[in-house]
Amino acid sequence: MTKFGVLAAASFLLVLLGMSATSIVNAQPDRVAIQCGQVLESETSPLEQAQDFVIQAPAGTTLTGRVEPIGTTFNLVLYFYDQGGGEFTFYNRNAAGLAEELNDLLIGSSNPVLRVIGFDPNNTGGDWAGYGNRYDRYNEFKYFGAYTIYLGCILRDGTVIEPGMSANVSTPDDTSDEGTTSDFSGVGYPGVAPIDFSTTTINPLIFDIPLTSSVAVDGAGVAGFSFDANQGDIVQIDARRLQGNLGVGFVVFAQPNIPVFIAGPVGGTNFVTQVEMPQAGSYVVGLFRMSAPEGASATAFQLTASLNP
Repeated sequence: MTKFGVLAAASFLLVLLGMSATSIVNAQPDRVAIQCGQVLESETSPLEQAQDFVIQAPAGTTLTGRVEPIGTTFNLVLYFYDQGGGEFTFYNRNAAGLAEELNDLLIGSSNPVLRVIGFDPNNTGGDWAGYGNRYDRYNEFKYFGAYTIYLGCILRDGTVIEPGMSANVSTPDDTSDEGTTSDFSGVGYPGVAPIDFSTTTINPLIFDIPLTSSVAVDGAGVAGFSFDANQGDIVQIDARRLQGNLGVGFVVFAQPNIPVFIAGPVGGTNFVTQVEMPQAGSYVVGLFRMSAPEGASATAFQLTASLNP
């Protein structure tokens, strides 16, 4: 082989190696949706050095709450950026083991992304601006740990949603049992009273992305996700209980109130079904309380939907 051939082969090999390294280091982390009021625990690892969360909140929402490391050795670095990847703020004010408070962060774009990365527990408050989007610098973040996100929100209309609350405003004086009707004999199944989604915050349904939502004990915490579909489309719904013991039902309806599918896994932990859309249009997948056992607690589900699986 000539000298030129050797150099060309070496250069080609270096290009291949460079492409391989880039494809590993630059792989974007998977995104998980998180709602106002949600409390979520997660953990970074060598295989997932950064974790992304899509905050399902409209522009003009003020984010409150905190991200709190579990234990005393994990140093959190938080980045916030818009859907286009533009970073607009970051947090690393406190030492390892201490929470990063969101301090009334007013977001100017809908559904911003929170990225969580770990850093040297002996360093705090450094100038990490821009690191969150630079995947080629991930090898500098070699510190991993568990943490809990406590996401609160103040909506533009003044509604305050504290971490651990339903993302929907409850009515304190509403003590009616939504799972019963006045003429029920007491034997069998009482049925379901009308479920009002008119005051519910309906978030976009992102196909193939795990979404989480919760239902409050008082029954006011219905939750909904909207999507568009064509006639004959098949939507697969995979729901998994994360916590709580409420009996929860699922409904798919064509807006505003034409039911397409309803089911009640009630006390089940997993629920999978496929629904065929009868016509083109806008639909909502809704969660609602069906029953509340003694000692009931707010119930969270993870919902993953796929279109024409």
